[in-house]
Amino acid sequence: MKKFVLMAALATSTIVAHAQTEPVEAPKENSGTSSGPQPQPGAVSVFTFVEQMPEFPGGESEMLKYLKANLKYPEEALDEEREGKVYVKFVVDENGDIRNAMSVRPIGYGMDEEAVRVVESMPQWKPGKQSGKAVKVYFQLPILFSIPKDAEEAMENKPREKEVKRKGSRENESEDTETKEKKSKKKKEKEGEEAE
Repeated sequence: MKKFVLMAALATSTIVAHAQTEPVEAPKENSGTSSGPQPQPGAVSVFTFVEQMPEFPGGESEMLKYLKANLKYPEEALDEEREGKVYVKFVVDENGDIRNAMSVRPIGYGMDEEAVRVVESMPQWKPGKQSGKAVKVYFQLPILFSIPKDAEEAMENKPREKEVKRKGSRENESEDTETKEKKSKKKKEKEGEEAE
């Protein structure tokens, strides 16, 4: 598979984390005596913002290196010369493991699947903390797929593999026809010489 330089949009301002007034809790089944869902005792909360946000080992610069080293430009997107930004939402749990990774705004051409694959394969993060305790935190990471200009030029100047195969088969057909014609002509000349 062709490898191209990939860019990851990782500016702190683009990493999405919204303040939340209450943690998300699993609803309790309504027994008919109360109006609306009630939080279960000991329910696991997933925060969208905490005092100390989760962090990739070594920080954003190391995450950029990891993404550049592990992302592979999907062939389908490359063949169609497609670029775009994939937003991957996931949970960093109390242990720093990545859970429930998914593309928030799919763009297709295999880019969503590749972005999710590389996020799911990340090493353990430093977990987020609330009141000094490690907690589950939602995290959204934008990943930009971009074909470098020099790669675009190389693709324009280089015939596509399918075109080369088709062209090559036509050339072989014409060579075969020419060879057959020459052999037939030589055979006729020999027959003519033998007849004399």
